[in-house]
Amino acid sequence: MDSQFEAIQENMIQFWENATKYSQLMLSPPEVEVGSTPHETVYRKDRMRLLHYRREPKKSKRPPVLMVYAVINKPYILDLLPNRSVIRAFLKKGFDVYLIDWGRPRDSDKYISTEDYVERYIDQSVEWIRETDNVNQVNLFGYCLGGTLATIYAAVNPDKIRNLMIMAAPIDFGEKYGTFDWWTDERYFNAEKMVKAYGNIPDHLFTSTFKFLDPVQNLHIKYLNLFENAQNEKFVDMFFRMEKWIHDGIPVTGAFYRELIEDWYQGNHIVQGKFRVNGSMVDLKNIGMPVITISGEKDHIVPLASTSALLDYVSTKDRRSIECNCGHIGLSVGSRSHREVWPKVTEWLAKRSKGTGRKKGKSK
Repeated sequence: MDSQFEAIQENMIQFWENATKYSQLMLSPPEVEVGSTPHETVYRKDRMRLLHYRREPKKSKRPPVLMVYAVINKPYILDLLPNRSVIRAFLKKGFDVYLIDWGRPRDSDKYISTEDYVERYIDQSVEWIRETDNVNQVNLFGYCLGGTLATIYAAVNPDKIRNLMIMAAPIDFGEKYGTFDWWTDERYFNAEKMVKAYGNIPDHLFTSTFKFLDPVQNLHIKYLNLFENAQNEKFVDMFFRMEKWIHDGIPVTGAFYRELIEDWYQGNHIVQGKFRVNGSMVDLKNIGMPVITISGEKDHIVPLASTSALLDYVSTKDRRSIECNCGHIGLSVGSRSHREVWPKVTEWLAKRSKGTGRKKGKSK
């Protein structure tokens, strides 16, 4: 009886200590530092910034990596903390890394479309890198909708891309796309009305939508986990880094949103060869460079099959798919992915990036 009483007493003490700490954390969340890997802004175009993460102490002898992130959240999820940074994984393998930060669209940007992102921003970033680094091609990496944009770019400009890496990117929007397939069904959802009502689609609408993809986890379980781990400093630090990123979204331009819903989710035009950029059809068969897809088996935002489907449409024979037992965000920040995924991806890229491919007649 004495031992049982002591156990109950210890549990009660633990409960109230957690409750006190949890209340303090929720009332006054700790400040967290994100995106800490050293970098500099090397190019700007409108709201977009091109960030450069240089490998130290000497310049890489491999073609640089250009990362294209989605147009919904801030890109620092790829550099959330030092020991779980996708950017640092590539730096450690010997690559210079560039990252497109889209910035925050203004009301006047509501007409920016997929074509603008691809031909105006990604292409000018690629051209800046090619000229500055004196290389013919870059390695292109895309995450989520940034991966969709990167795929379109590679199909339109295949001669400028050495290798293509696509992570958790929606490519095939066909059947069995899950909750998004139901929510964007053209019988019930009209993108044009949303654009007319808002212009640019507010970020809080996307945040709420993603939460309700898994409401039990996002609205209950994760806070219960915080309560139970309120005195675990590493857990608390990671929790509030994620909270900062989740609620640090950016609006989506009206023109892009209309294409996202009507041409991609409802029409599935990308894999059907019906999507146009600059007047030309986007033909995935133009992708003849090596391609790797990276997907999460538990991804409830972008199904694994939607990303890996890219390999069924490209012409390259050098193709690979890597899957991880994790979710959409876990691919970037999960301990499992940094043990099992990123060493494989960076090794895959290193084998296909020998030599910088300098432009003829130029030296640096």
